[in-house]
Amino acid sequence: MNAPLIAPTFDTALADHLARDIGGEVSIDGFGEQYMPLGSQPLAQSVRAGWVAPLTDLGVLRAEGEQAVQFLHSQFTNDLENLPEHHWQLTGYCSAKGRLLATLLAWRDTAQSVMLIAPQPLIAGLRKRLSMFILRAKVRITDDSGHWVVLGVGGERAARALAALPLDWPAIGAVSTGSAGHALGFAPVPVDPPTEPTAPAASTADVKSARCLLIMPRGDLSRVWPTLSQTLAPAPSFLWRWTEVRTGVPRIAAAGVEHFVPQMVNLDLVQGVSFRKGCYPGQEIVARSHYLGKLKRRMFLAHVTGEAPDAGTDVFAPGSAEPCGEVVTAALSPEGGAHVLYESQIVSAEQARLADGRPLAPVELPYALAL
Repeated sequence: MNAPLIAPTFDTALADHLARDIGGEVSIDGFGEQYMPLGSQPLAQSVRAGWVAPLTDLGVLRAEGEQAVQFLHSQFTNDLENLPEHHWQLTGYCSAKGRLLATLLAWRDTAQSVMLIAPQPLIAGLRKRLSMFILRAKVRITDDSGHWVVLGVGGERAARALAALPLDWPAIGAVSTGSAGHALGFAPVPVDPPTEPTAPAASTADVKSARCLLIMPRGDLSRVWPTLSQTLAPAPSFLWRWTEVRTGVPRIAAAGVEHFVPQMVNLDLVQGVSFRKGCYPGQEIVARSHYLGKLKRRMFLAHVTGEAPDAGTDVFAPGSAEPCGEVVTAALSPEGGAHVLYESQIVSAEQARLADGRPLAPVELPYALAL
């Protein structure tokens, strides 16, 4: 059996250090190092009112140099060269066979610097593989995870908490930068309305109902954490992953490396693929799937009872001994049970079950599937 192109590395050293600074516990699952606060309040209430979650399962890479943007543009599925300043994008990194090695968030920190957020277990492997292809390009790729900490922030009180740092709340798709670090704005998560409003809503488009990623210097966290946790409820790492699942955005875990062409996990439907840019590894296969063939596999959203299944868990159609797909990403839901993004043959998706027999109850994605 061939060795994986990107081998995962699970190491709790950075997460343990963070937990010592702010309090909490650390464990490991298939998505990486997970932070769990002590004495947290019910998550359903926090999701609406305001929460902050240290995302110890995400790491940071930085590419610097005169040709950093051009180099990464030639490696990733999205168009980095035409990404506007102060905006981020979702992108993928593929093998030569068009199979995803990772999904990443990218933005141009300066004219000659690009910051990348990716699953922590894949960070070392990504840096190593990208560096293999630099050759004579004027670019250097470093693992900056020891310098930065990534936090997920959301809820009605989130904008007020960032303003106290101080840091402006970013619009959806934008990056706000200040002395406290960087904030990346994301679309809101579908949640059931509260039985009683916790605060008057300015409008349905109020950015305070959205969520953001906060990337701050790791050395500042112990000083800033009291300010954040005074306004926002500390939450476990998996809560941000749940927001990804609920909004239909795939995260390639270690168990899913090299399993999926981008369209199989809907990366093209969440603006993670450009079909107008030049070549990148696997581009011919990705483009062929887009232009020439009717897709037979897609990613679907479902709810299950009980615990969240691991990434890579097989999914079965009724009466079949062979799997019709597998779990891509999953996380416990604040409302109970778990939400699951699973890749499947389209014809079998609605009746699919997990390998342990639990039915996958379909949930509507926030975007239309191209079936």
